[in-house]
Amino acid sequence: MTSTTLYVLLFLLPLWHGANARDLCPPGTVSSTGAEPCRDCPAGSFQPDTGKKSCLVCPKGTYQSYGGRSSCYTCRQGDYQPETGKTSCRECPSGSFGRWEGAISAGTCKKCAPGTYQNYSGRSSCYTCSQGDYQPKAGKRSCFECPPGSYGSRAGATSRTTCKKCAPGTYQNYSGRSSCYTCSQGDYQPKAGKRSCFECPPGSYGRKAGATSRATCKKCAPGTYQNYSGRSSCYTCSQGDYQPNAGKRSCFECPPGSYGKKAGATSRATCKKCAPGTYQNYSGRSSCYTCSQGDYQPNAGKRSCFECPPESYGDRAGATSRATCKKCPPGYRQPYSGRSSCNKVR
Repeated sequence: MTSTTLYVLLFLLPLWHGANARDLCPPGTVSSTGAEPCRDCPAGSFQPDTGKKSCLVCPKGTYQSYGGRSSCYTCRQGDYQPETGKTSCRECPSGSFGRWEGAISAGTCKKCAPGTYQNYSGRSSCYTCSQGDYQPKAGKRSCFECPPGSYGSRAGATSRTTCKKCAPGTYQNYSGRSSCYTCSQGDYQPKAGKRSCFECPPGSYGRKAGATSRATCKKCAPGTYQNYSGRSSCYTCSQGDYQPNAGKRSCFECPPGSYGKKAGATSRATCKKCAPGTYQNYSGRSSCYTCSQGDYQPNAGKRSCFECPPESYGDRAGATSRATCKKCPPGYRQPYSGRSSCNKVR
């Protein structure tokens, strides 16, 4: 072999090897020769090397959902795969959990312990039953709730006996709660385990929250009233009203022709008659109206005023006598009653 031939071989050999390396199937693909043309490894299989003629199946505990890949994924916690060559993993069912990655058996799925639950599949842990809930059995997807009228203060409870009755003076109208509500002022509850409170009746009030007896409901005092139940105070009778008795749901009104200036009055004697020259046509009022010009009222306690007759007029408000009604002067007329002036005749 001449030196020229040796030089050519040494120069061309690397180029020939480089061309073959570029033609080899890359990872994730194969062919019958290991070189191009190549095809993707199907889902559920892989090939980590170049220039290979066949794909490898994903082992147990792994999967590959795509084709043309160089590796498989490991099943996550809460999943498992007992077979080879799979495109996905199986999930631990609801009521259970899985702690191992790459699990190959359903036996790795453990039931949720009493006092816990799991409502989803494929999970790595279970939830603890909240306060107000309980679960006595294993492998469950939910917890039971303490019934209305009771509460549970312990998380992860495993027995209904952990649900305690609401004490007297308290209540709970919902299930699955961790505490009870206190009866409001104006309410009371003498028994345990109830879902509502009783209300103090109209005409009474209750000042104590969490009351356990109807005896805490006090009658409204004279001069006050309460028309609703379950209240913490009573209303004061308005001016023009009065109430002589206790425990009432309304007040009496001063009659027409009178008025009352005192709020919280306890006697009808506080109703005063309207003075002469005034009137009141409504009941339960705190003042009287003044008779208008053209009117008069000589008496007390009246609900209206008299009118000056036709052909006369009255120019004084609050008049107490008909003598205040003056005749129209010559050249003037007034065909209507109760007027404050006369009209000039044309």
